[in-house]
Amino acid sequence: METTDISHLILRELCEIRTLLRDHFGPRSPKEADLPELVEITWILRELGIGRTTFYKHVKNKLLFPKFRIGNRDYFDRKAVQDLQNK
Repeated sequence: METTDISHLILRELCEIRTLLRDHFGPRSPKEADLPELVEITWILRELGIGRTTFYKHVKNKLLFPKFRIGNRDYFDRKAVQDLQNK
């Protein structure tokens, strides 16, 4: 009788652990909030489907302006890139 009660407790605990793990590690779709507000040039190139030369020749400082700079890297506003993509 006692082993049956313990077995049920263990089984219930395992079910709870499984539920928690599924919620924590389950598949998630990226949300708007997960994307950073500032993006690098490589992200812009991938989103717009253009090459690096095209970006520097026709886009940078003409259609998109850097918002932040760390060392050599320029960071651009994600919203501005998406607006440019929608044009």
